[in-house]
Amino acid sequence: MQRCDECILWDHKTGRNGICRAQAPAPGGQPDEIVHWPETYLEDGCGDGISGSRDNPGFIRCGICAYWHQPNRGEGLAPMNRQDEGRDWWANAGHCRRHAPNPSATPGPRGFWRVTHDDSGCAEGKRR
Repeated sequence: MQRCDECILWDHKTGRNGICRAQAPAPGGQPDEIVHWPETYLEDGCGDGISGSRDNPGFIRCGICAYWHQPNRGEGLAPMNRQDEGRDWWANAGHCRRHAPNPSATPGPRGFWRVTHDDSGCAEGKRR
């Protein structure tokens, strides 16, 4: 098991706190739903961790990821419900399309790709 503070997928924020960037977001059930990566403590850990240099994070930023998509060709998103984020934040937002929507037992569900900011990122990304 890899401790968070020894993992290149962990984005240290302050003190003991950081954000695990190991996984890309799965599609959700609501349009333009914002993603929040899980916060962990530096002494937490998991089996997905990767040791290495803290100077070279193991995650790809959304803005340079091949799976990240801005439908309006670089103009960001303009949802009706901005979910407590300002217009400037949404101007640099797009959809993470790393994973396909999951099948469902209910006929006809619609999958929606979740929203990330161009300076977010994860380890499942691929540089354009």
